[in-house]
Amino acid sequence: LKCNCTACESSGYVCETDGACMASTSYINGQEEQQVRICIPRVSLVPPGQPIYCLSAKGLLNTHCCYTDFCNSINLQIPS
Repeated sequence: LKCNCTACESSGYVCETDGACMASTSYINGQEEQQVRICIPRVSLVPPGQPIYCLSAKGLLNTHCCYTDFCNSINLQIPS
């Protein structure tokens, strides 16, 4: 599974995983928006069905996990 990766400059902003792609948008200091895209290894996808890495927090963080190549290229809005 290949994913977009905001921290993977040396590999052309692409990572590979046996787990999931994740995209998240959050506020830093209550105002600045930060977009993060990463790979999550299968062993970190716990608990099954609702992994902690994939949970959103209303008004603070919007997170999306997906399981097809480059599916995390979406732009998320922060839910209010």
